Amino acid sequence: MRWANGGVGVSVGQLPSPDLGSLMMPRPAPLPAHEQPLPESSEARDQRLFKTIVDVAEVRRRYDFFLWTQMQLQTLLPHGLLICGLPRPQSARMVFDHYYGVPYEPSAITKLCDPVEGLINTMVDRWIGEGFEPLSIYPGAPHDGEARISERLAELGFGDAIVHGIPKAQSTASAHGVFAFVSLSQPPGEAERRIVQVIVPQLFGAYCRSLTRDRPQATASVAASAQENTEAPITEREAEILRWIRDGKSNVEIGMILSISPLTVKNHVQKILRKLNASNRAQAVSKAISMNLLTASAMRRTPTFDEERGFTLLEVLVVLVIIGLLAGIVAPKFFAQVGKSETRVARAQIDALGKALDQYRLDNGHYPNTAQGLAALTQKPEDEAHWAGPYLSKALPNDPWGKPYLYKSPAAAADFELQTLGKDGRPGGEGDAQDVTVQQ
Repeated sequence: MRWANGGVGVSVGQLPSPDLGSLMMPRPAPLPAHEQPLPESSEARDQRLFKTIVDVAEVRRRYDFFLWTQMQLQTLLPHGLLICGLPRPQSARMVFDHYYGVPYEPSAITKLCDPVEGLINTMVDRWIGEGFEPLSIYPGAPHDGEARISERLAELGFGDAIVHGIPKAQSTASAHGVFAFVSLSQPPGEAERRIVQVIVPQLFGAYCRSLTRDRPQATASVAASAQENTEAPITEREAEILRWIRDGKSNVEIGMILSISPLTVKNHVQKILRKLNASNRAQAVSKAISMNLLTASAMRRTPTFDEERGFTLLEVLVVLVIIGLLAGIVAPKFFAQVGKSETRVARAQIDALGKALDQYRLDNGHYPNTAQGLAALTQKPEDEAHWAGPYLSKALPNDPWGKPYLYKSPAAAADFELQTLGKDGRPGGEGDAQDVTVQQ
């Protein structure tokens, strides 16, 4: 997608990921003629449009915008996925946000909104090429460009779409904002084109407000009634999940954020719906907002006197004495075990090196001499024609205290001698300073 300054592509913002994979439902079969609802009058449709515009004027925060798109806007223009695009400051690229009530396949979302090769590039390019008029995308569209985009949308699991935005003044290749309504409930016609022409300016203003402004959602009376309750109807964990639902996150995304499984999130959501007597997630969020349940202060219970009381000096001193006694008993045993464990590690490493030396001997007929050293296990000596190493799967290790193992071949009474002098690096010693030696 090329803008006025020659930039290419779009930039993707926070891409929500679905929680249950691609659950795009096929469009239901049309009802028989005798069951078809009566057509809506133009007056009723205009009244609904006017009410939607009045309601969007109340949008101030991000979750207000989410609720409005999933409720009032859906009654006017039913869709599965709303993509909102704004240009980055001092850049030709755009950042996109996504709102949806039905989960989609993550790979499909990525292919739709990839910064360079995403289908949204072609959709916005086509909208600009049509002179910033609403772009209707559906099978059998009169122009080949829209028809090809429709085929690619179908391949990704999406349905019909309509694209419109706010062009910049005195520019033929850039916009203040672009909005794509994807997976419409029916192919877009003249009525849908008229709706987006009226609603997109309001949508643009509400979306910008939701990103830049904030205001309290509870009146003084609601806040006072919340303070009268010593216990909230939902738990802090449930309120936290509701906050992420408010921000448009799916069960999988919430599970990743809170380090819990999507099934656990689903169980929490079901409890929330029962407690708030809500029929869906959007209604639960709306009720929680009206009850002032999503603020941190609302979830705190007023502490009792016993909970507010601190510790006396005597209690603190007693605890410190107990900690000191435990440290005197436990610490020596603990550090002794640490020394023993390092010695055991040294024995295990020497045993592994001995086995590698045996394999070297099988291939070459003798052990490496002292000059060749243990390095012959990982690097071929110049005079070994039958060397088939490396004989260690990793680099040659040092002992647990960071010193190289001592190797001698031939040894005084054996073919080779392999040892570590312990922590102190001197012959003899006890504990973690004792020598660990193998002769073979």
